[in-house]
Amino acid sequence: MTGLKDFGSQSKGVFTTLRGALMAFALMAGAQAQAFEYKLETKLPKEQRQAVLNVLAKAQSLLPEELKKAITTSVTVKVESIKSPHGAALGVASAKGNIISISKTFIPALLAGPERSALTGRQHKTEYEEALATVLHETTHLYDYANVHTDAEWKWISDCDTTFEQDQRDHRQPRPFACRYYEKMHTSFSANPYFLQVAGWMNSSSNGFSTRSPDLYELTDPKEYLAVNMEFFLLDPQYKCRRPGMYQVLSSQFKHVPFADVSCESELGYVVPNSSYKMAQLLSIDPARVYQVHYLFAEKGSAMMSGWGHAMIRLVVCSPQRKEVGPDCLRDVESHVVISFRAFVDSLFTSTWAGLSGKYPSRLFILPMNQVIDEYNKGQFRALRSLPLKMTREQIKNLITRSVEVHWGYEGKYYFISNNCATESLNLLQSSLLTPEILFTEATTPISLYDILVKQGLADASVLKDQKKALELGYYFDSYKPRYEKSFAIVQKSLQMPVQSFDEWFKIAASDRQKVIKTVTATTPNRLQTVAALYVLELAAQRSLQTEIVNELQGLITSKDENRDAALKEAAGTVKDNYLELAQLFAKPAAFLEKNVGYGLPDKSELQKAGALIDSKANQAQQIADETQKVTSQLTSEDLLKDAQVIKENIKLLQQLLNGK
Repeated sequence: MTGLKDFGSQSKGVFTTLRGALMAFALMAGAQAQAFEYKLETKLPKEQRQAVLNVLAKAQSLLPEELKKAITTSVTVKVESIKSPHGAALGVASAKGNIISISKTFIPALLAGPERSALTGRQHKTEYEEALATVLHETTHLYDYANVHTDAEWKWISDCDTTFEQDQRDHRQPRPFACRYYEKMHTSFSANPYFLQVAGWMNSSSNGFSTRSPDLYELTDPKEYLAVNMEFFLLDPQYKCRRPGMYQVLSSQFKHVPFADVSCESELGYVVPNSSYKMAQLLSIDPARVYQVHYLFAEKGSAMMSGWGHAMIRLVVCSPQRKEVGPDCLRDVESHVVISFRAFVDSLFTSTWAGLSGKYPSRLFILPMNQVIDEYNKGQFRALRSLPLKMTREQIKNLITRSVEVHWGYEGKYYFISNNCATESLNLLQSSLLTPEILFTEATTPISLYDILVKQGLADASVLKDQKKALELGYYFDSYKPRYEKSFAIVQKSLQMPVQSFDEWFKIAASDRQKVIKTVTATTPNRLQTVAALYVLELAAQRSLQTEIVNELQGLITSKDENRDAALKEAAGTVKDNYLELAQLFAKPAAFLEKNVGYGLPDKSELQKAGALIDSKANQAQQIADETQKVTSQLTSEDLLKDAQVIKENIKLLQQLLNGK
């Protein structure tokens, strides 16, 4: 893979491993001795034999030259009944003797040929294509078993097995992070760190990219993932559009560019699960309209799971009205989007134990920047730091494409400690940039990822040195708490206030705040500024009350008190069921795509159908939300309901005052 030569200079000594020398000699000798070829061993009737030879010739013509050069002896092919521990199999490869076997059940399809073979209803559309894919699949295994590497890779393998291990024993230096991949590496490519990162194996024994898989067999292990993806890489013209990251990895490894003339859609569709269900929709993003990518760091909050902050990626998307992509796009906050890995919590409250033990799915949400500001700056009083990442245009495109691919196809397990927003965000950067500097590192918290990006020179923290300027330019979004304090101070100068701080102002009854609002007259000092400040505070009070109502509902819904009124129990059950239904509607983008159609990134026709379904579900969600709102009034205490009504009156009154009435 590209990049290994840049990292090799960190290891010590001269490349003199016997294994490397023998392998180099074997490759040269093999190249001189014979070219790659299949040898059919099984005795078959003439017509059947020719049909098998034809598919082998087709496979040979499709295989990359780099792969064929690595297999230094002829490949023996058998056609037979194949049994595996799981029952009948279509093919099997044996490194001993370079043998592949394909199932004799393929004979009718091979006799029919590519044009007349029966349809399968699967991603490989015909039985003939499945037979051809099986040959490619098993041959890829032989390549992988050959354990061939570049000199730079052999040096890493050797040093990780010997030199670095000795250094660690002698306390001279710790073993490099890369050794977790290169030590005891026994396959050509399925254990390669660049491949593993894009394939989705990362540091886990399982693969979370199960939602949009062309063949679930690829999720068995990395070896099968490589073999399955080689099938589609060599046979499917749309593979480069559906799995662009893996297409690039395989192209680089094998120096092979199949279907080079195929062009892919420039805009990438994604689902926005807006908190206002009417606005849930299918949107698209054009990487060419993205000025910068930022690491967006939400400073720590009061909850246990937010004690380390929250890691996100911000895309500085230029407004559609802006002609040029440039620094002015930083002002187009309403067009910016945020990539945020989150634990999908399918209940009314977050369980710390469930979060620690990986009970929640980890999914990538693509959200409007304004929604994130509402959530963190306004709702949780947490500031946001937005650090520009130093990325080329190609890297920006790769990251956005990868993000949307993850959005549709990934469902991992969220662990608050070990697999959280920071590790998922780092994985996203690693699989997009594919540079050794970022690949061979790890971060377990958002602040540690922040420090790594700054230390490596990938993120520019200098934009935050002048906080006032950072606020103006959009590199820093402050907590709204100082704004509320300032607004309260303005009101306090002009009016008689019953409390001494904005925190206390929120806690008094809305009717008491209304009494203060009604003291505003035409002669009130700084009248317009005072009314504007009261308006800001009342909107904040409304948001605070909504949180209070939700907390009260959670307590009632999760209560185990059997002596409650039957009507209240029923209402609580309805709200709980409705909440869960709403949560599920937009939680999984792939749910809007037709099952068993396509894989990876959805194409234009799939997105059109998804858009229609999203519109339908948005209407359904709004109806459920309206019903829930009615039932909620039965569960909410009279005091909170009264406050909610008076707050509406207060906001209306302040709007009239702002309009000069």
